Amino acid sequence: MSNYSDIFEYDPLTGRLKWLTATSQSIKVGSYVGWMNFCGYLVTTVRGKRIGVHRIIWEMHHGEIPAGYEVDHINHVKHDNRIENLRLVDRSQQNKNKKIYINNTSGVVGVAFRKKYSTWRAQIRSDGVTKHLGSFPDFVSACEARIVAEVSLGFHKNHGGN
Repeated sequence: MSNYSDIFEYDPLTGRLKWLTATSQSIKVGSYVGWMNFCGYLVTTVRGKRIGVHRIIWEMHHGEIPAGYEVDHINHVKHDNRIENLRLVDRSQQNKNKKIYINNTSGVVGVAFRKKYSTWRAQIRSDGVTKHLGSFPDFVSACEARIVAEVSLGFHKNHGGN
């Protein structure tokens, strides 16, 4: 486990890290750590390796992240690194807490209107398998089928939220 507590100070109110020591000439002690990468995560460089700030914070609180696990932002805000917003998950769990895609037209993950048949289709994907939940005459029925499937498969309550 890396001893990040020697390098960083964690602010539990903001979820931000500050530099305790200058690890290079460009670092000012007391300044905030990281920059936002193209995916929206705060990242920094430690000992020549680029790493997500959320991963550092997790390891400062809970120890090394086991192989095959990721740190999930529960509320989907990628720069909200408060420890209560972070959880350790495997890829399957991570996929059960995703934001709704921008191109979604129904407003509900896994529910779509089928113009050709004038019905609403509900489906769900879990562990790499897509399951058709049915075709429904109305939006509400399709949504209900999707919710039942999410609960039975252990999806996070924030799945499909913004």
